[in-house]
Amino acid sequence: SAVTALRAFRLLRIFKLAKKFRGMRILLKASIATLLGMRDFVLLLFLIICIFALVGQSFFGGRFMFDDDGELVTWTTFAEFQQKCPMDGKKPRCVPRAHFDTWLWSFTTIFQILSGENWNAVMYDGMKATSWVAFMFFWLVMLFGNF
Repeated sequence: SAVTALRAFRLLRIFKLAKKFRGMRILLKASIATLLGMRDFVLLLFLIICIFALVGQSFFGGRFMFDDDGELVTWTTFAEFQQKCPMDGKKPRCVPRAHFDTWLWSFTTIFQILSGENWNAVMYDGMKATSWVAFMFFWLVMLFGNF
């Protein structure tokens, strides 16, 4: 409600404290200077993630489909696809959580790879879905994103 939103302004009391306490004022100034200094780095990182998300979407979009045993799901007709990979809400059940089917999930998957959270499983899925050469994409993501 509106009252709850107005209560959020109580967080601004920290600036009132900064006027009274010299140490708090120094800490806030250092925090603001750090955030402003990170602006270019964050913009570059966002650009790198966007580029690799688009490249990953073009390489792997619609290919991350695996059965319960981890094998690649192949089909020739749509009826065969529906039998092997039934829909679970908006996406097929055989699509793993980290995939490149949409731009948003591609962006999230690249962020997951850069954070180091289970990135090797995504790489192995990419290699199963295409070929062993897919490791080059993941190697480049790690190279440009982490260093």
